[in-house]
Amino acid sequence: MIMKRFTSFLVIAGLAVGFMAWSCGQDPVTEPDEQNQEENGNTEEPTGPQPGAYKFVASPLKGTWQAGDQIYVHGNLGTEAKVYTLTSSDLSDGGKTATIQLDKEVTNSPYDPNGLYAAWPAEAVKLFKGILKTKTTFLDCDRLLTISYLEGDTFNFMDVSSMLNFTVSGDYDQYAISANNFDGLTFTSFEVEHSSDKTKYTTKNNGDPFKTGSMQSGKPVSIYMPGQYSFKTGLTIYVGKNGEWPLAYVLDQKLTLKPGETTDLGDITASLKPYQGPGPKVPVMGERTKFKVKFNELSGLCVSADGDFLWTVGDNGELAQIGLDGTLLNRVVLKWGEPKGSNGGYDTEGITVNPETGDLLVSMEQNYVGEITLADHSTAFQVDTAWNIVNTIFRIKEAENYGNSGTEGISYYKDGLVYVGAQDGPADLFLCEIATGKVVDRKTLGKIFPSMSEIAGLSYDPLTDWLWVVDSNSPQKIFALSGDATRVYAVYSLEDTDNPESICVDHKHSCIWVGDDAGSTSYVYKYEFTGLDDYNLK
Repeated sequence: MIMKRFTSFLVIAGLAVGFMAWSCGQDPVTEPDEQNQEENGNTEEPTGPQPGAYKFVASPLKGTWQAGDQIYVHGNLGTEAKVYTLTSSDLSDGGKTATIQLDKEVTNSPYDPNGLYAAWPAEAVKLFKGILKTKTTFLDCDRLLTISYLEGDTFNFMDVSSMLNFTVSGDYDQYAISANNFDGLTFTSFEVEHSSDKTKYTTKNNGDPFKTGSMQSGKPVSIYMPGQYSFKTGLTIYVGKNGEWPLAYVLDQKLTLKPGETTDLGDITASLKPYQGPGPKVPVMGERTKFKVKFNELSGLCVSADGDFLWTVGDNGELAQIGLDGTLLNRVVLKWGEPKGSNGGYDTEGITVNPETGDLLVSMEQNYVGEITLADHSTAFQVDTAWNIVNTIFRIKEAENYGNSGTEGISYYKDGLVYVGAQDGPADLFLCEIATGKVVDRKTLGKIFPSMSEIAGLSYDPLTDWLWVVDSNSPQKIFALSGDATRVYAVYSLEDTDNPESICVDHKHSCIWVGDDAGSTSYVYKYEFTGLDDYNLK
């Protein structure tokens, strides 16, 4: 009896253990159907690129790989991208092909349509850690750049740089090249979207119109440009030594460089002509000094005729003199002979000196231009004198509906003409006759230079025939334009500013002044510049 009960207990216990094993999915026995599926190869195969050996074929301009070349490979995620350094054992077919073992890290996040993407040289690539998709961004654009996407087990690289060659014979060691219309040639980034679906290029440059380098007599100079680039009105190549530039070669017809192609100008020695103009470089922005000014809503700024102080106007219709250390020297409330401005008050925005008379020209929103006639320059700066009586000399009809986005910057040009700039347009620039108020020219700078959103302040420099414009919208910038406002020579970033609304060039102190309308507290910034006088035409 006892033995039967024990045997029954074992049977029940065995059934219980079997049930537990089945319920936990731990059946150690492979069922016949499952075994047949495995034998018949019906399990799901992995998709997308897998770790293993892949071929990398050099682009036409690259030609052959070299030991030490670094290739950047990525899928969708920058965190899983990887740089591979070639060794001599990786090379085959005379160096045209390299074979690399890609590991799981880089194949882990493929992105359609081609899974993986590659670029050379890796040291020129921005190592972005976010989502990449098919994009590769190059930060060093002054060299040959190539990209590829995966086809089967092969990356066939394509040149995305265009190439310009020339040769000069003689005792020269430096060159500089510029477009004749002074378009920017210094590129800060080059984004390429490249896949079997499409190829798209996006470039950014800092506005510097010159590209420079070293050269040797009789040896070809190769200049690389990102993507396609057109010298719309031709180009100029300057040749020099020890900082002097005695010769230049000028091509006065359109020249378009295309990716993957080489344009060879040949030996240009016989076509070099004497050159006596300014050196091919732009002024370099240096240190900044910040001055706090006890003046409400500083909007306009210009250097006095003798260069010893700054004139300024504010949004509340005030005129003031500021010392070069930011000290408020004098201040008066202006009196206009015309109705009040668009904001119900005297919204004075810009100021400039007429060098022919010594008088001051003032712009006021929405479309007024007034004049402070200084018949007696010894008159004390005080209320109810000639210093604060403003006579409206003309209104700009084209800006009459601009409201609080009207006439902002003003700067004397030459030959009895004055530049007046507006926020609206965007960035409308009017060239007006002072005597009649006639608008003799109008340009919408926001359409000519898309990165300019407004004209907050103006300063024409007669010594260089440059027009400086400050844009107070984020990101705040200074534009150095040609005197006729058709070309950009340089663009400078204004970091750590609030509302920069005015600008003036000061050759006497080798600087540029910028006024910041920060509300009840205003600031004046002094930016040191190197080479500010190099383009001096006088």
